Amino acid sequence: MNTFSKKLLLCTLAALPVYFSASAQTGTTSKKLIVASSSSDHPNERPQWSKAQAQAWFDKVGVIKGINHPLPPCNAISQDEALRLASSFGYNSVRWFLGGGNAQDYIASVENAAAAAWKYGMTLSPVFTFAYIPTSTADSLRLEGFVKQVVRRFRNDERIIMWDLWNEPAMYDNNTPEIMQTIRLMARWAREEGCTQAISASIIWDAHSGADGGQYKAQRNAAEAEMDIHNFHDYGMNEGHSSNVGIVVQRLKSISDRPIICTEALTRPNGSGVATSLRECAKYNIGFYTWGLYSSDPNWEVKWHRSTYYAFEPMFHNLVYAGGDPVDEREIEYVKQFKYTTETIYPGAEETEKWTPRRAWKWMCDEPLKIRYTNSVSEANSYLNQHSSNNAYNCIAVRLSYANYNSNGASSYYNTISSLANKASNAGLRVLPILLTSENLSTARSSLASYAYNIIDKFYNDRRFAGWCLFEQTSATEPANFKTVFQYLFSYVRYTFPNQPMFATPMLGSDVQADSTATDYVNYMWQVSDVTAFTTSGNAEISSSQLANIFTQYHRPLFFLNTNKLQDEFAPYHVNWATSSSNIKDDDIKSFKYTPLTTTVAGETYKMPSWKAWAQMNRGPIKGLYYKTPAAAIAGIKEQGPKGIYNSVSVQMNFDTYNRNNATYIQQFEELLATADQYGMTVVPMLVNDTYAKRNATSLQNYVSNMIKTYNNDPRILAWELYNRAGAGASLTSTLLNLIPQLFEAARSQSPNRPVFATPAVSTNKFAADFDYKFQLEHYAGGGGWDRLNFGNAGINLVYLCWQLSDIASINSSQNNPELGWLNSVAYKFGRPVICTRWETASSTTIDETLDIFSDHHQGWFADGAIDDSKVKDFKYQVIITDR
Repeated sequence: MNTFSKKLLLCTLAALPVYFSASAQTGTTSKKLIVASSSSDHPNERPQWSKAQAQAWFDKVGVIKGINHPLPPCNAISQDEALRLASSFGYNSVRWFLGGGNAQDYIASVENAAAAAWKYGMTLSPVFTFAYIPTSTADSLRLEGFVKQVVRRFRNDERIIMWDLWNEPAMYDNNTPEIMQTIRLMARWAREEGCTQAISASIIWDAHSGADGGQYKAQRNAAEAEMDIHNFHDYGMNEGHSSNVGIVVQRLKSISDRPIICTEALTRPNGSGVATSLRECAKYNIGFYTWGLYSSDPNWEVKWHRSTYYAFEPMFHNLVYAGGDPVDEREIEYVKQFKYTTETIYPGAEETEKWTPRRAWKWMCDEPLKIRYTNSVSEANSYLNQHSSNNAYNCIAVRLSYANYNSNGASSYYNTISSLANKASNAGLRVLPILLTSENLSTARSSLASYAYNIIDKFYNDRRFAGWCLFEQTSATEPANFKTVFQYLFSYVRYTFPNQPMFATPMLGSDVQADSTATDYVNYMWQVSDVTAFTTSGNAEISSSQLANIFTQYHRPLFFLNTNKLQDEFAPYHVNWATSSSNIKDDDIKSFKYTPLTTTVAGETYKMPSWKAWAQMNRGPIKGLYYKTPAAAIAGIKEQGPKGIYNSVSVQMNFDTYNRNNATYIQQFEELLATADQYGMTVVPMLVNDTYAKRNATSLQNYVSNMIKTYNNDPRILAWELYNRAGAGASLTSTLLNLIPQLFEAARSQSPNRPVFATPAVSTNKFAADFDYKFQLEHYAGGGGWDRLNFGNAGINLVYLCWQLSDIASINSSQNNPELGWLNSVAYKFGRPVICTRWETASSTTIDETLDIFSDHHQGWFADGAIDDSKVKDFKYQVIITDR
């Protein structure tokens, strides 16, 4: 198999999931093809549709907006609920790989799936998972009977939109000619039953610009020519700045001029996301089926052959995370708005491929970027030579030279950049390149775009780079034709789909007002940027009110290039800053850290949007200790706090004390907060657990509400754990299914400024020694995840409820890896920060491996018992990188 084929490889037929059926049949293949026919009497037979008939069908069914396998996230949500959600997003058709050991079983599967989809106004496109090459007369008769019985049963059924005879038949295999002949026979058998639905097969799934069909082109084209409509797969609609789609259309139309359906699409890391795919489908009148709905056990959230045991970003397939948060709210609107038209119905790539606020905050969720600003590569090298070990800055900004790139050649300049990145990395710094400045704008925009594209594309997956400043305004004069220039620049360069944020840095005057809908120069720069960056004339200070205005309008991490002072406002607004000033002392740089953001306003009583949750966690890696009582916590903080390596504590609180002696409770809580604050540590109060589950529900609600109301704006609180280990005790599940939503309602009635969450009692079943856990979490390799969790007394419904209602996902664990890592991977499916508020380390033999998992997932942790000081001190979050 060639390189391109490997990139296109999807789930093989044997590995595909089967739904609406208890059984499935697998077939064998052989180079010898046996053909037989059971009857010559076909009263309902129809010929292949003519071009006009095919077009009439296409016009009649209307715009096809389909989805493959809209699975629920787990068994806590029904298939019916998942279909209802897909329908609410604007989808009107479902493509299923249905199973059955015989024709009657398959018919039952189709009937169940068709009824389920039709309930929400969606049609069904069944994929014939039973297809195989007949190796005997009996085989041929059996396959013919299978096809005919199925088609006969549904031949006039309006719920079925088309028949997909064979999913991704081998393209370059020795069996390809026999497979193509079998597909032609299956099409003939379906026509003999007179089906009123379109007949198709995804024969063309090498949908790239250089594909010509391979050595079996003639056989493949002959089979494709006998289909009623064209059916192809394209996970690379980004190729050639999306020019390849037109090439694929031309290829299909050259076989026969018929309507086209793309029955599989959507891969975000390579840029073939919802917007790109739908934009091209709209342009060429192509119906579509994207892949996946919820993040779920098939692990479609990562690319083929990658495991969800490790962190990922962005999501590969799917529309929503396990809790129902959209991957990108804009995508839902793109599906709803979709129509066949050459008109522009979506913004360009400069807008659609911009990171969501959630992704931007997740990228920044480590520590403030404290950036040394330099004007050239030579100046950056000089600084690193002199200050490689002062440990004050963690990033270096460097202006690159378009002129040097052209004069020295691209290859030489890449080496220059990489050498600088190596030197910075050895000094513990990442690099923030500034590609263009005002002086470059007299050059043709196509040349500038090509230069920026080439550099970013070279380093798109390189952890040494903190981001890409495409443009920094260095002249007070507003660029002429700025929208035309920067729309082109960002649209073109977005096709690199880097793992780092891209942005432009306008020069900010004191009179500029942030407005995410405005069309002025400064706001347009921010509207096409992943983060919100600015500089000021003469490096003047920026006012608190202006920072508040920018943050409120754009909800993205802030960057100030280039300041002369560490303003007091930087910490509360989480400003990443760069400076070239020698007036800022190293000690001040080292001690700079963020204070809690205030992202919730009075009256907001709903779950935090995911970007707010990530923004709230944007305070550096959480390295904490767990304590069973406030008294133990106070003593433990006094012992561990002076080391300066832990930054938070999670503490079990006592509702009975609050209820019986409120003054004592508050006094002890205040002492806890003050002691933690003395050593720069925050607190996660664990308010309720199973001990109090049977207490008066109203009293518990008032307790939660009053605590959050009293301490809502207290910067010493990191988050509120409303309930710890829900369901650990026996016979509490029904009580907790009612109580926990009530506690969340009580908490959110106070518009909490800190995340609120509940931790379920859940673990992972012990693995056998030879269990390949990483493989089982690969993109539909083993279909693992929820299936190996141990819900104990809680049950899956309670576990899902806790995570679904929470602003952040929390676990407790006494397990070693890989079981702990597996549990982590399931919690991570919710797309929100994950923390472990009690990590029992006493019996752990895999502390290093667990810390690696926490680092990879940007996961905060609270150890039940101190661990080696050097491990705590060295713990950092690993930059998440996903190859295209």
